[in-house]
Amino acid sequence: MFQHRCSENQDEQSAFEWAGIKIKLTHRVKIVQLASTSSFHITAQGGATMGNWWMLIMRLAASDPVASIVERLNAWQPEVLKAYPSLLRILADEQIAGRLQIVPRTVLGGSYVLTAETRRRVAQARGKVPFNLYASTECVLAGECDQHRGMHLMEDLAIVEVVDQDNRPMPPGTYGDKLLLTTLFKYTKPLIRYEMDDSVRLSPDLCPCGRPFRLVDDVQGRVWEVLSLESKTGGIVKIQPLVFLRIMDTLPVSGWQVVQEADGLQVLLSGVRGSLDDAIVVDKVRQALAKQGVVVPR
Repeated sequence: MFQHRCSENQDEQSAFEWAGIKIKLTHRVKIVQLASTSSFHITAQGGATMGNWWMLIMRLAASDPVASIVERLNAWQPEVLKAYPSLLRILADEQIAGRLQIVPRTVLGGSYVLTAETRRRVAQARGKVPFNLYASTECVLAGECDQHRGMHLMEDLAIVEVVDQDNRPMPPGTYGDKLLLTTLFKYTKPLIRYEMDDSVRLSPDLCPCGRPFRLVDDVQGRVWEVLSLESKTGGIVKIQPLVFLRIMDTLPVSGWQVVQEADGLQVLLSGVRGSLDDAIVVDKVRQALAKQGVVVPR
């Protein structure tokens, strides 16, 4: 059982090593993981199985009040902070405001898109660029090294195919419609060309770090999150979640949602901090959609 559980965590261990987290026999690394703490959630299970004498893992629920999270982080002083990018952004704001006072050596974001604005805010708050992980329930697919040129696919642990809707390979520099994943280390339940609805683009270049693994240079989001809008020239244009994310990530909010309805789009914002002009938000969304060549809806 011990050997099996270790093999199931090889992907995450590789990501940690690429991010500079070295396990030494003489030092215990303090890691905090901010995600789900439900026993049936894969994130909680992964955190529980990775913990050992050398890796002390504190698991906090991402849904806890921010003040409570800040208090516990200040008391524990982790060396490694791992969380959803949206939560990293909130904690960066808490650090800049002086309420959060931690100095982690490494910050990792995963499970959702890490935008350029969130990366900038985290670096501003902590003086270090966060490492991006591309992870799913099935496994950690890719992770950044210290060059931050993209995320290395873990090609010694999995075969990742970027394909179109008909499973034809997409060349580097072009977004695929989905992924086909074959894991090489899961013995209990092997995955063979398992379909994932993620739109991913591979880089045509290799990383200067010397690792031979291909680079993921962008993840647009999941295909089922794509909106279909009428084109100005006829037909339909697919609008990726990243179009909205680049706008919403700059707003003083803790959450957002865009809902497509029969007569237009409804933009929902939560956790607004300070003042926010709705008209400016609407104008930014309209401009972004116009650049995509669509008939901008209400």
